[in-house]
Amino acid sequence: MDNKVLTTNEVIEYLRITKGTLFKMVKEGKVRAMRVGNAYRFKKDEIDEDLRADTLTEKTHARAK
Repeated sequence: MDNKVLTTNEVIEYLRITKGTLFKMVKEGKVRAMRVGNAYRFKKDEIDEDLRADTLTEKTHARAK
């Protein structure tokens, strides 16, 4: 497990997405985040887990159609 804590900018670089997309994913509950003052922090292992779970959910829905 990688319990490394990432900043918003580090997550944006890691996932190669925009800040707006990241905040949308947080709002929709697709990515877990913690607030530290006015900033968000993310656990790398949770990001990987959340994205893996979301990918599996999308594949399951696609098969059901």
